[in-house]
Amino acid sequence: VGVACCLSRMTGFRVDEDEIAYIALHIGGNLENYQKQKERLICVLVCPQYYDMSDVMSEKISREFSDSLLIRSIITNVSELVAVKTADLIISTVTLQPGRWEHVVTVNPFLRSNDLENIRREIFEIHRERKRESLKSMLLQMTSPELFCRNDSHFTQEEILSFMIDRMEGLGYVGPSFREEVKEREKHSTTAFGRLAVPHALALNAFRTGIYILLSEKPIAWDEHQVNLILLFAVNREDRTMFHEVFDNLIVLLLENHNLEQALSCQSYEEFVDTLTML
Repeated sequence: VGVACCLSRMTGFRVDEDEIAYIALHIGGNLENYQKQKERLICVLVCPQYYDMSDVMSEKISREFSDSLLIRSIITNVSELVAVKTADLIISTVTLQPGRWEHVVTVNPFLRSNDLENIRREIFEIHRERKRESLKSMLLQMTSPELFCRNDSHFTQEEILSFMIDRMEGLGYVGPSFREEVKEREKHSTTAFGRLAVPHALALNAFRTGIYILLSEKPIAWDEHQVNLILLFAVNREDRTMFHEVFDNLIVLLLENHNLEQALSCQSYEEFVDTLTML
């Protein structure tokens, strides 16, 4: 949407939602590739040397998990493992004693299909744990009990946005221009995704970064959608990386209907944060 706004200012033509989606496909594809490389886990392979078995295993694992694993070292004697300082995952052909390594997958030296599946499952689990920890940490930085509200009355989109913006302005998160900036963003394309709405301004000029969370028992008409959960984002430029990560992760989580239902059932701010980080 930001790119589309720049194009509109430069050319005088309004970029419609179909064209915005086309832009998003190109940018999103490149960001996805970058993110995959950045999130590769550091792996140590433990395999007693027997001819070239460790090399064959390493090559097969690297080929199978090129996007998610980086084999940092190959250890042919278990005693050498104590010298390893950091590793996200240990893949071993021998059973290791329980110790400092939380994530260990024991595999057959010939790497059968179930071994590969076990490695894949452990990679998924590591990423899920990290995302939970990261999301909770960032949510606690960007939210607070004073930015949480439950609504059981009928309001229009304009009324509910005005209420939330007034609240954020009164708490010192945003200035007077924030209201028009949020409205301007809504004009370009809806910020509703099913029963979730994530209004925000394109300018990252909030005094403080924050998310106002509003849960509504009665659906609120939001363009062509009926929303029950509204997350109003106010973002300071210094927190833009954190904003993008929280924004993307929350949308992915809350587009799942059963996740959204769990979030909507929360009665307090603390319960809401705990629920989101365990989904």
